[in-house]
Amino acid sequence: MVYNLSVVVTSITTLMQSDPKRTLGDLSRELAMERHTIEKAVRTLTGKPFREWRLAFQMEQAAQALATSNLTVKEIAFNLGYRSPRAFSRAFRATFGVRPVEYRRTSADHP
Repeated sequence: MVYNLSVVVTSITTLMQSDPKRTLGDLSRELAMERHTIEKAVRTLTGKPFREWRLAFQMEQAAQALATSNLTVKEIAFNLGYRSPRAFSRAFRATFGVRPVEYRRTSADHP
């Protein structure tokens, strides 16, 4: 079967926005698509492997939540599927160069 790759990535992005904890397996089941089709679509359109794209997507979601909500770092971590706030904080710092609490402090949009 041939898929329009941009439609696939748009569908994936929409699903991930409603639940960023989704895994490749979850998306495969929900979209009734082979995992490799999803991986190929993401890599072709973003230049990143699915896992890397998913992490970047989650970190952007986290940054937005830190900047615009009153959710705790722990709540944000769990919403993104992290089992511990510490693991989330390490990933966030590796992505943005600062801890989540520091990012929140310097964010202009934070209430």
